[in-house]
Amino acid sequence: MLHHIKGTLLEKKPDSAIVEVNGIGFEIFISSTTYLALPEEGSDITLYLHTYVREDAISLYGFYTPVERLLFKLLISVSGIGPKVARNILSNIQINDFISAIVSKDLARLSAVQGLGKRQQKSLFLS
Repeated sequence: MLHHIKGTLLEKKPDSAIVEVNGIGFEIFISSTTYLALPEEGSDITLYLHTYVREDAISLYGFYTPVERLLFKLLISVSGIGPKVARNILSNIQINDFISAIVSKDLARLSAVQGLGKRQQKSLFLS
């Protein structure tokens, strides 16, 4: 399991970043929250990673803080929530607001998150 990556930020987009380490460029999927926290291209960067493995792909998801990575891991452990939906959640709601919405069972706030359907919302409350 990869824990983090430290290297040079070659390119950043709202949904991904390219980090170069010893001449190898790693494409890492990121949330909007992480994107907004990234420094300028060409800067040194450390991202906390989650490696997602499927039959047909290995994907890296990167987070600016360990807390965001922890929430991502918790989200993908919920039935019906994969890495894309988890990334959408982290991109569309602040971490503290999300936790508050779960604790208070605020369906209206959760319904505003793209890709998060009623079934996944219910699963969040059961977890």
